[in-house]
Amino acid sequence: MRKADRIGGLARGTWIEPEDVAYDRGQVRRGRAVFPDGKVRAFRAGVADTYFSIPAHARVRGIYIAGYVTVGTASESEVPTDEDPAYYQFRVIDRARVAWEMALERGAR
Repeated sequence: MRKADRIGGLARGTWIEPEDVAYDRGQVRRGRAVFPDGKVRAFRAGVADTYFSIPAHARVRGIYIAGYVTVGTASESEVPTDEDPAYYQFRVIDRARVAWEMALERGAR
C-alpha cells in the first residue's frame, strides 16, 4: 500500500487503510493511532460498524488489546482546526482494560 492510498493525512502520524482494502483481505485493514498512553502504535481494524467507531485490536508488548478506533482532537472538539488537528485514537474497551494495564506494567520492568 502506498502512503498516498491511506485515508487521511491526519495529525501525529496516524492513518488507516481505506475500507475497500479490507474486502480483499478478509475484512482486515491496518493503521496507526494514538493509544491511551499517548504513543502512536499499529493496529488492525475491521469494517466500521457505526459512523463513529471502527472495531480494532492491537498487540502491545505481546498482549492482545481489544478496542475501537475513532477520530478526535486533543481538545475533544468536534471541529478540527489548524491549531487542534484531528487524528485517529485507539480506545480500549472496558473488558480489555486489565490486559491494557498488564501490557503497560510489562514494559515498566
